[in-house]
Amino acid sequence: MVALFIAAHAVLLTGVTPPIVFFEPTDIDQAQGLEISLRMPESKVELIAADPDRPSLWYAPAASHTVNNAVYIWYQRVEKEQPEYADQRTLCLGMVAGGQWTIPSVHEDAPPWGGPNNIVMRRSPYPPTWGGFNVFQILPHEGAYHMVYWDQPAEGNAGAMHAVSPDGINWTKEPPGTLFTEYNDAFTIIKAGDEFLMYQTMLQDWPDKPFADNLPGRRRVQALRTSKDLLHWTDQEVILAPDENDTARAEFYYMRPFHYCGRYAALLMKYYADPAKPDKHSALTETELIVSNDGRQWRRPFRQTNLGFWTMAEPFEDHNRNLCFPAHEGGGMVLYKYLHMRLSGVTAKEEGSLVTPVIELTEGDLVMDADARNGSIEVELLNEDGSAASGFYPTTYENVFEESIVLSWENFEAADVPMTNCRLRITLNNATLYSIRYFGQ
Repeated sequence: MVALFIAAHAVLLTGVTPPIVFFEPTDIDQAQGLEISLRMPESKVELIAADPDRPSLWYAPAASHTVNNAVYIWYQRVEKEQPEYADQRTLCLGMVAGGQWTIPSVHEDAPPWGGPNNIVMRRSPYPPTWGGFNVFQILPHEGAYHMVYWDQPAEGNAGAMHAVSPDGINWTKEPPGTLFTEYNDAFTIIKAGDEFLMYQTMLQDWPDKPFADNLPGRRRVQALRTSKDLLHWTDQEVILAPDENDTARAEFYYMRPFHYCGRYAALLMKYYADPAKPDKHSALTETELIVSNDGRQWRRPFRQTNLGFWTMAEPFEDHNRNLCFPAHEGGGMVLYKYLHMRLSGVTAKEEGSLVTPVIELTEGDLVMDADARNGSIEVELLNEDGSAASGFYPTTYENVFEESIVLSWENFEAADVPMTNCRLRITLNNATLYSIRYFGQ
């Protein structure tokens, strides 16, 4: 775990509605002796095992969506040794329900490799001019599933194509041609308000590229396109590129955005050409978590932290509210899991303190998720202006490690105190605070 050290500072913070999580120094006020740390996954669950007898076979999650009490995970099955061209790359469907992974049979005939036939789309029969049958960004829109993916139409260059489905299983290509064509087949999509944001690789001239790979003299950066309907897209606009604080070899290959606690987060794939494999596409990558308020302007508070996994699919909450990232690993497919709202935390190894933004009090219990198994956390109730609330003494919590520690002062819980807005001064001693929220959030 790599930490972001927070020096003493005071920042004017506007009021926020819980949940309150900790990504950046501006998330807290009057901080002293603290570190904000990005955490590694709590656990890993295998979905599809790699087959050591079939090294050309691998699986990669492409998209996910929660449907009632289940989660659909669309994934790409790749096996170049399949004799039929259409079988070498297929888009398949799996499901997670009640913590169990299943592969549904959506067609009566068996696939060439046996087992249930869960293929929902096959590639076009035409060899692509660029890229391949990949990407598969799937989003609900106007009562149906819409997919933007990369494939080769009957005529013209390979490019982004569009398909629509009533159920995520049966797809119709509409229109039959491409939405746009170029040498940038790497993109992800998220909905933001009434429009869709596409983050796509863009190539910039880089005559002094330190090591030549499959794109000599070019650098991958991240560009933005927008659309109202997933069919008509604006031109690319560069929004994120390596800067002087990145290594000289860094390129930005992909972004996987997702909604998280009232803002946007994204996995940023940092790519490095491999000097040991000149003129070849490299397998050297790292994954950085970045943060945004609007999906357009991105901040990088965890530059030095490599999460160690990557996914094209948006993360989802399972039945236990764990945040799950389906990911490709070693030819197979796994789920990396974080406990609820524990992507990051604020830690004091000895003693440190912070003041929260203004919190609007409701009838619900105000709780904190914290780890003070070998330490303590003191919580003082403050008025909205930051002064101590008269008649309320700080409460100390010792040797606790719970997701929902109810905050109270002299038998007054937060919903009972005679104020509508408050702040909290929290003093940590050998403890970590993950979030502050209302019970049930």
